[in-house]
Amino acid sequence: MYRQVRHSWRRELWTASPDSFRWSVGFPALYTSLTEDVAIAERIRRTGTHPTRIVIGRATVTVGAVAELTTPTGRAAAGVALADVIGPSYAVPQRLGRQAYEQGLAGLLVPAAIIGLATIYPTFRYAPARGRVLDRPMPIEGINLVVFPQRFGVRDAFVPVIRSRHVVIIFGRPYAT
Repeated sequence: MYRQVRHSWRRELWTASPDSFRWSVGFPALYTSLTEDVAIAERIRRTGTHPTRIVIGRATVTVGAVAELTTPTGRAAAGVALADVIGPSYAVPQRLGRQAYEQGLAGLLVPAAIIGLATIYPTFRYAPARGRVLDRPMPIEGINLVVFPQRFGVRDAFVPVIRSRHVVIIFGRPYAT
């Protein structure tokens, strides 16, 4: 899994946030993505064309008790539609996150709320502290893993990959006019 935070928050890269976000309210959660580009897209969704210095890390994760909401079948079992979980309102995702947390689940596998972002920013600039600056295609969809470390069982774990952490400046690149 991949996680990104603003460079100024680099010490918090692998710290679950107690703040309320899309899938959590009143309990700590660690928001991650299954691919690096989706993690970056999640940041660009908030920062747009503003160049933003971030730290990206990679970790391996083992989580057994996870609610799966990335498929129509998983969402139907939860009684929700795709629009309910990726739309602008946090009400349904926070309710589902609270239910999962209270049921003792260690996480949620969820669709990333980046659908439509690629129509605004078809590419993003990826400028590493070391290496070549690239314009990369914006992903059109993706999957996030939201984990609740306080609910980890004895076999659940996440382990940051040593030396995978790097600093990048990113920003969305809109269509040329």
